[in-house]
Amino acid sequence: MLVYADPDKGNGAPVTTDSRFDGPLEGASMIRRLRLFSGLVMLAYVTMHLLNHAVGLVSLEAMENVLWYIFRIWTNRLAQLLLYGSFLVHYALALYALWQRRTLRLRASELSQVVLGFAIPFLLVRHVVTTRISDDFFHTDVGYYAYLLWVYFVRSPEYGFVQMLVLVVAWGHAMIGLHFWLKVRALVRTLTTHRSSRRSARPRSIATRRDRSGSASY
Repeated sequence: MLVYADPDKGNGAPVTTDSRFDGPLEGASMIRRLRLFSGLVMLAYVTMHLLNHAVGLVSLEAMENVLWYIFRIWTNRLAQLLLYGSFLVHYALALYALWQRRTLRLRASELSQVVLGFAIPFLLVRHVVTTRISDDFFHTDVGYYAYLLWVYFVRSPEYGFVQMLVLVVAWGHAMIGLHFWLKVRALVRTLTTHRSSRRSARPRSIATRRDRSGSASY
């Protein structure tokens, strides 16, 4: 029988599970892995997007050329299924994590991650509709970067501000999530190392006591 504290419950309430099944443990581990994998897929997309924007410091033509290769990666059916599926899974698991909590009292870092994460879809919806959906369903090919830069910086600068804001929001959400993941990995590694060192030290201490008791009997 195992007893552990579930951090997603919010108050550290103990959860018991039979070691023959380990249901809650395996379920929580699978959820964490799904959240991590789906988040990394979207982070890869955002990173490539940001790198593509950075190439614009060279020239608009260079940015368009790099975009051609990025399109070939993310516009095939398998990549689109992976990207959109990762978004749905990540969003659904975030809602599930909030639903499972017994309190909404969060640390500042956790609250920032939640707020930034749920703000992303609302900030992105106009951009997605006017680019990806309009191109896929209505074939509105408008030269992409040349047209969008004109819209964001000349025609409607407020839309450009929203796009810059969503990049900061998405990147901040991803970095907070990576920080939590790496922090947990470091903690688990430290605890595992400490536990193994204690186990290896215990037989030596027992053997030392036996040697001392044996020598004292003589």
